[in-house]
Amino acid sequence: MKILNLSLDKKIMDKASAVAKRMAWFGDIVDRYTIVIPFFQQDKILLAEGVRAYGSGGTARPIQFFLLYFVARRLILRDEGYDVITVQDPYFLGILGLVLSRQFQIPLEVQVHGWEQIGVLKRLIRRVVLKRATGVRVVSERMKKDVMACGVSEQRITVVSVYTDVRLGEKKSSEVFTFITVARLVWVKRILMQLSVAATLKASGHIFQLIIVGDGEERISLETRTRELNLLDIVHFVGWKDAVQLADLYAKSDCLLLTSDSEGWGRVILEAGSYGVPSIMTDVGMAGEVIHNGKNGVVIPVGDQEALVEAMKRVMMDTMFYNSVAGDIKKTVQTLPTKAEILFLYVNAWKNIV
Repeated sequence: MKILNLSLDKKIMDKASAVAKRMAWFGDIVDRYTIVIPFFQQDKILLAEGVRAYGSGGTARPIQFFLLYFVARRLILRDEGYDVITVQDPYFLGILGLVLSRQFQIPLEVQVHGWEQIGVLKRLIRRVVLKRATGVRVVSERMKKDVMACGVSEQRITVVSVYTDVRLGEKKSSEVFTFITVARLVWVKRILMQLSVAATLKASGHIFQLIIVGDGEERISLETRTRELNLLDIVHFVGWKDAVQLADLYAKSDCLLLTSDSEGWGRVILEAGSYGVPSIMTDVGMAGEVIHNGKNGVVIPVGDQEALVEAMKRVMMDTMFYNSVAGDIKKTVQTLPTKAEILFLYVNAWKNIV
């Protein structure tokens, strides 16, 4: 098979990046896998045998998308067509995918990894793209229901979870109970709620710390709020970390917090779980499919600050409960689909729409 992927992830152009290495896997299962990315350089790199990535060129985003269409069109003509066009989101990439799909009569697969906070125009684009795509690939049963609500029939939707390349690690002892958050620091992640809860627990005399890994548009305001709440002694913003540094932080942590309003999957839950670190998460992403409340983690309602307070108290104070969920999440990680199994599902999804 020959697959043309329109992607937004600029890190693919860095051969050393984790996402570029994941793209290279497709060389083992298809004849040709070509990725086109809106990128400031009109560049080409070989990621593996049969796997190439192309940058569109252009500095401004509108120009990059304009050039991306012509790069993709040229590749289709040069390589004598592709069996499937797959696009990373149902918005402007989805529109480009639809145009190319109709122009060259190539089936279109739209990937849905999660919903964004978007306006009326993007919601309209999303609905049009999803309804006209040949097939839609989602990461969870929850996302499948959301896509069906956009008017897409169940028969056109394939569920393939996100492969998580985890290696079971040993948890290290920590002097103080440590919560960890790994996320982009944006509104939808609800980090501000975590700070409010931390202030409540500190005022109640609980001893703990919260490590916040990540960066984003809200970091400055969150750090300001941390000072206002007098939490500088227990809340630590450490920015993004590489894989080795993050693994060390997971190993030294006791519980991961994921408080998002929306999440496609939530891979960090499994990354932490590989070290026997359970999570408190809102009812999003893999909650209900992989994480079951009270068994291998704690699931709370979205935006429920009081529930977060009680959940954090419980994992700190109820040792028997904590040991139970910590042991079960590590067992859960051991039963995850392998890379080969996930790649097989990708190929099967493509074959179904050809």
